[in-house]
Amino acid sequence: MSTLTFFGAVFSGKGQGKRFVELPWVKRQLIKHTRFTPFAGTLNLRLDEEGTRQRVIIEKKLGLEIEPKAGYYPGYLYKAKLKDTICYIVIPKMPNYPKDVIEIIAKDNLRQKYSLKDGEKVTVKVTV
Repeated sequence: MSTLTFFGAVFSGKGQGKRFVELPWVKRQLIKHTRFTPFAGTLNLRLDEEGTRQRVIIEKKLGLEIEPKAGYYPGYLYKAKLKDTICYIVIPKMPNYPKDVIEIIAKDNLRQKYSLKDGEKVTVKVTV
């Protein structure tokens, strides 16, 4: 196992992560894979250039698959740590998804827990 470190800036999304996490079939799989009930939403990070290159590396590794229902795309989970919180990076396998973005799920609302504001830089360590 190795660890990749990602640096990114927090930004507000369009609420799609929340809608996705709340889908019953997604939530069941997230609980099964992570062993926690995820907060209803994701923390969005826009990666720097190095992070964007590293994201390509982890996409080639096997993550935990969220198997899609008809009309949806799969997503992959990678165990991570943001500050002192165990979390998971979610990478949707959908066309035109930005390569410089990762979404993070956790048991807690990470934005609130760490008082994160848009534009604030954070570090996430991912185990692959």
